[in-house]
Order: sequence, then structure tokens, then C-alpha cells
Amino acid sequence: MSIKKTHPPDRSLAVQVTVIALIFLVGGRAACAKQAPMWELGAGIGHIRFPDYRGAESISDYRVGFPYLVYRGDRLKLDREGFRGLLFESEHWKSDFSIDGSVPVDSDNGGLRADMPDLDPALEVGPSLVYEFSRSSARTVALHLPVRAVIATDLRKAHLEGWVFHPHLRANYWGRFNFGVSAGPLFGASSYHRYYYAVDPDYATPERPAYRPDGGYSGFRITLSVSRRFGRLYVGSFLRYDDLSGAEFADSPLVETERAVMAGVSMAWIFAESDRMVTIAVNER
Repeated sequence: MSIKKTHPPDRSLAVQVTVIALIFLVGGRAACAKQAPMWELGAGIGHIRFPDYRGAESISDYRVGFPYLVYRGDRLKLDREGFRGLLFESEHWKSDFSIDGSVPVDSDNGGLRADMPDLDPALEVGPSLVYEFSRSSARTVALHLPVRAVIATDLRKAHLEGWVFHPHLRANYWGRFNFGVSAGPLFGASSYHRYYYAVDPDYATPERPAYRPDGGYSGFRITLSVSRRFGRLYVGSFLRYDDLSGAEFADSPLVETERAVMAGVSMAWIFAESDRMVTIAVNER
């Protein structure tokens, strides 16, 4: 496993874990099939580019190797949506878990956070309620209602930093290439907004006044993805756009821009798979 960043990271292990999770969890869907191996094992490489935090102008590039793991159990699943435990499922409704994350921010690199405490990488995890408007062999359209706790950690200690709620519509289409698009607002607790955008009086300067945001609206997000499976080779990419205009923290002195873009590409080679085949739903990865 290897990782290369355009500026040297101080907490490389935390960065590796977070970036691997982002590349593994975010991207396009694999080809639709009625029968698939119960498990698949492989390895991949990826390149991901994103701001240090939403609203920052500083951009980081990461190149990373990651494991490609898929498990398609009846109730437990591990795929490009992460580890999921299916809580219940009906004709249109289902409930499982959703995961997201962010990388650490080193304040010693300068910028608006100079001389402030570093930000640990954050893992977002929690239940998601999903309503499928339509499902066919070629496409799905669904409303996702994930609520996630935000846990910041340097892999030695962890602390809860509030919660986020990201209702969004997601549509997927499977053909020779597999396309996905999702769009929706974000909402965050006051403690979540303060973790990234508050300026305590001890760290205030004439150019960076003290600031304490409230909870509420946290911006609007659109994510596009495309992927294709060539035999044992998987290739995928994504583009994510955040609009922070009108967010509760938009007037924070730590916000440099109201536009945030994240993008990434990855490929993986599947070198082992189960002889046992299972029937999967058309909207499973």
C-alpha cells in the first residue's frame, strides 16, 4: 500500500486510511448482473483531488493503493458503498448504513488556519433510509435519507463532532458504461460546523476575528460518477461539487470560497472470487 501527496503529510497513517475509504466508497457502480460471486478480492490504485475542507482554496492531491473487497451476503454486504447491514427491506423501502469521511488538515501549512489546532480526519457513519421510486434492469431512482454521526480521530483517540443529514435523490443507469448522479442539501449540527469553521477568541487575529456558527443548512452537493467493468478490471471515476452559498457558516473567516470540487479516478484488478454465486438486486454494486 502506498500514498503520495503533493505536500508532505504529518499524519500519513490517518491520511492513508481516510483517502482509501474515500476512493473505495465513492465512485460508479459496477456492471449490473443477476448472478454474481459471493465475494471478490483484488487490489487497486487511485488518484483523488479535493480541498483541505469545504470552503478552503488549498487543494490536495493523493495517489493511493487500496484493497478491493466485495462480499454479498443476505444481510451483510461489503462493496463500493462500504460495509452495510441491511436493517429491513420492503418493495420500495429499505434501511442500511451509510459512510463518508474527510482528511486531516495541518494548520502548520499556513493559510487561514495558521496557528490554529490541526483538524483530525473525520469518519461519518450512521443509518440511511432509502425509498426507491423505480427499479429496473437498466436503472434505479431513489431518495436517500442518511443521518451520520461525525467522529474525528487520529487513530489514537476519537471524539464526537456532531452529526450531518444529507437527503438526496440518486439515479443510476447501467449500460456499456455505468452512470450515477445524486443531488441534495446537507444539514449539520452546530458542533459539526464549529469543528471546521469556528474561531475561538484565543486564536482570533485582526484578519481572523472570533466566530461561532450555528447548526442548520450546510450547502448543496451534486455528485457524478461513471464506471465500467472489463472482465477482471474495474475502472471508475467521480466528480463532486459543493455549493456553500447560504450555509450557516458561509460568513466564517475560515471560508475562502463558496465553491468546492472533489474529483477522483481509480482502477482495480480482481484476482480472486468465490465459486459460489448469489442472486443480487439490479441496484447492488
